[in-house]
Amino acid sequence: MSSARQDMWAVRDGVVSAPLDDEIALLNFSSKMYFTLNATGAYIWSRVQEPRSTEEIATAVSEEFNIDFNEAMADVQELLSALHESGLVRRAPTPPVTGSAGGT
Repeated sequence: MSSARQDMWAVRDGVVSAPLDDEIALLNFSSKMYFTLNATGAYIWSRVQEPRSTEEIATAVSEEFNIDFNEAMADVQELLSALHESGLVRRAPTPPVTGSAGGT
């Protein structure tokens, strides 16, 4: 079982987004539900446009907003959990670890 920090996240199919000033609007076509995220949430949303781990996202948030990594991790985990429960993001497969064993 993977660590929550290593869980990979991506936008679920059927979800579209559009910027609204410093926020972002999300529409889940499957559920017909509409959501808005504040500037911090919008930044996190931008990080899951391609599969990324919770830890990668938290590191980016910590650096972008100049906050403690542990605080960023807690905030990212909370938002990703809420987005997942709302059907907006999905857990993505973890990419295989590639070694550097050379030679052909």
